[in-house]
Amino acid sequence: MKNSNPTATVPPLSSVPNEPSLDNLPAGIQNFSYDQHAVIPTHVHIGLGWFSMAHLAAIANQYMNETGKLDWGIVGVSMHNRSTIDALAKTKNRIVLSQRENSTRNVIVVGSIVDTIFAPDDPQKLVKRMSNPQTKLISFTVTAGGHHMLDQNGNLNLTSPDIVHDLNYHGESTDHPHTIYWPLASFSLERMQLEKATGVALPCTILSLDNVQRNSETLKTALQQYIKASFEAPEEVLTWIDKNLDFRITVVDRITPKDTIEAHSEFKDDFGFDPAVLVNTEMRWQLAVQNGRFWVPDWQKTGVKEVSDIELVWKAKYLGLNAAHQILGNAGLRLGLRYIYEVMELAEMRQLVELFHAELATALGYELMRDYGATVRSRFADHALKDQNRRVCAGGRRKASERVAYAYEVIVQTGDGTRQSRVPVFTFANWLLNLQGIDERGIELEQDDPDLPLLADVATDVSNWLRSGSDWQKLAQILRRIGEIFADNRMILLATKSSFLHELAWSLAEISEHGILLAARHLLER
Repeated sequence: MKNSNPTATVPPLSSVPNEPSLDNLPAGIQNFSYDQHAVIPTHVHIGLGWFSMAHLAAIANQYMNETGKLDWGIVGVSMHNRSTIDALAKTKNRIVLSQRENSTRNVIVVGSIVDTIFAPDDPQKLVKRMSNPQTKLISFTVTAGGHHMLDQNGNLNLTSPDIVHDLNYHGESTDHPHTIYWPLASFSLERMQLEKATGVALPCTILSLDNVQRNSETLKTALQQYIKASFEAPEEVLTWIDKNLDFRITVVDRITPKDTIEAHSEFKDDFGFDPAVLVNTEMRWQLAVQNGRFWVPDWQKTGVKEVSDIELVWKAKYLGLNAAHQILGNAGLRLGLRYIYEVMELAEMRQLVELFHAELATALGYELMRDYGATVRSRFADHALKDQNRRVCAGGRRKASERVAYAYEVIVQTGDGTRQSRVPVFTFANWLLNLQGIDERGIELEQDDPDLPLLADVATDVSNWLRSGSDWQKLAQILRRIGEIFADNRMILLATKSSFLHELAWSLAEISEHGILLAARHLLER
C-alpha cells in the first residue's frame, strides 16, 4: 500500500485515524486475541533482541492465543543495549512478526512481552523482578562471549575484566553490573532469603537458549564458580541453587535474519506503515527442552518438546545447521555475495553442504541426518529469508573453533576412528584465508569479529605459509598460535592431528590457487 502522492505533506500517523498502524491493522496482519493487560509476568528473559522475540515471545504468544491461559507473560531485559527496549516502548511492547517460507508470508502481532527492564538503569529492579515469587521461569540469550567461559564445559574466566568488575560491584548507584552473573547470584541469594522468611518454597526453571554445548548446565557450572568467588561462605546459597533452580538444556531452531532498513521499507510498501519492532523469521521453529522438576507453562500444547535425552537433538541442530551455516557464510564472504541463498544457488556449495550432512550421518545416524539435513538445505535455499553471510559469520573465530573444528572432532572421533571429515577442514581453511580481509575479487571483505585485531599476525603467517612451499607440518605452529592467543585447547590438540593438517594444507592451497568454487569441485571429485 503506497502513498499515491509522495510529494504531499503527510501528517503524523497518530493524527490520521484511518492510517494503517498497530492500532488500525490493515488486512493481512493478525492481532493477538488476549488482553495484554491481564497477562501474568511469570517469565524473565535476559538478552532481549530479535532472536529471542522470534523464539520465546512468538511461542508464548501462540500459547496464550490457542489455550486462553494468560500465565506466560515475559519481562524482557537488556544488559547493554537499550535500542530494542526503546523501540518496544513506542509500540506498547507489541512486536510485528513476519514469518516467511518462499512465497508464503504470515504476519502477526505478538503481545507476550508485558514489561521491559534496561538493567544499567536500575539493577536492583531487575533483581526484584527475578526474585518475585511470581517469576517461575528465567531465560537467557547472551551469545557465547557473554558467558565469559574459557571453554564449553562452563569453566568461568574469572580474570575477565567484566567478571572482575562484577565481583567488585556491590550495588552502587553510580555503576551497574556488566555480566549476567551478578543479577543471577543476587537473585539466588535474595530468593533464598525470601524462602527462609516465608517458609514457602520458591523453585524456578532456568533456560539458556545460547549455542553453547549443554547450554543451561554449563551456565549453572559457571554461576557456581562466580558465587564461590563472590561469597566468603558460599555453601548455603550453592545448596539452595541445587535444590531450587532447575537448569534445563534447550535446543532452539529458527533462522532469524538481521534487522535491516530494506526489510522495514518493504513492509511499509506492503502494509502502509513501519511497525518499529519488525522481526523477520522463517515459519518453521523448534524448541526442545530437557525434562525438569519445576513449573513451566503448558507449552507442549503449542509444539514445544520435552525430552529425556537432548544430546542427539542438540548435535543435529548445532552441527547440521549452525556449523553448516559456516560453510556457506565463509564462502559467500569470499565470493562477495550478500545472502546465504545466493551461495546455495551455486551447485558446488550446495553439494558441499550435502556432503557435510553425509559426513555427519556417520556419527549422528543416517536416518536423522537424511531427514533433518534435507530440511536444513531447503531452508538455506529459501529466498524469502534474506539471511546475510556477514551475520552468519559474525564472531568467526569462535565459530571456526566451536562449530567447524568441533564438527570435525565429532565426525572423526565417533566410531572406529577411520572416518573422513573433509568439509569442516575445507571450511576452516576458507575462514583462515578470509582473515586476510580481501575477497576473490580483490575487494575489502567486511567481517564482524572482535577477535580480528588479534588475528592479524595469524593472517600474515598463513600468507607466508602459502608462499613458502606449503609444508603441512608448519600449519601446526599456526594452530598453536591461535590456541595460545585465545586459550583455545581445541586448536592445540588439532595441531597434533596429521590427518587434519594434511587436509588443511590441501584446502588452503586449492582455495588460494583456484578459488573457492573450483576448489570445492575438486574436493567433491576426490
